[in-house]
Amino acid sequence: MELLIPILLLVLASVPAMIAAEKGRNPMIWYILGLMLFVPAFFFALRLEPTPQVLQKRQAKLRERSEA
Repeated sequence: MELLIPILLLVLASVPAMIAAEKGRNPMIWYILGLMLFVPAFFFALRLEPTPQVLQKRQAKLRERSEA
């Protein structure tokens, strides 16, 4: 039972990291932020704008799907 809370925190910290990685941001930085400040990191990760490179990849995928 003693290890449940630290393990839960380690797992929860990955949520903002995964969201940020999908938007083209550095997941390691967001993982550390999630460890220190989970709630603000989670909401800031949700509010992040995708990088231009991610937007280009999404547009390319949409074009491929529409052509198929």
